[in-house]
Amino acid sequence: MEDNKQSPDLLIRSLVDGDMNVLDQIYDTYRDDFLRWANQNFRQPSVSLLDAWHDTMIMFYEQVRDRLLP
Repeated sequence: MEDNKQSPDLLIRSLVDGDMNVLDQIYDTYRDDFLRWANQNFRQPSVSLLDAWHDTMIMFYEQVRDRLLP
């Protein structure tokens, strides 16, 4: 991961403002960590873990879009 990441508040604010590049940045930054964690905890096929990651990102975006996050 990069050391010069934006703060979570700034990332969410940018995403609310419609900057979809932020969603790509979040996706790329945290994907490998999520997949590693999920594999250690759930031992499912890689394709299933990747599907779970995609679902997680969709739910995250919808919550940001609908302003459900504090």
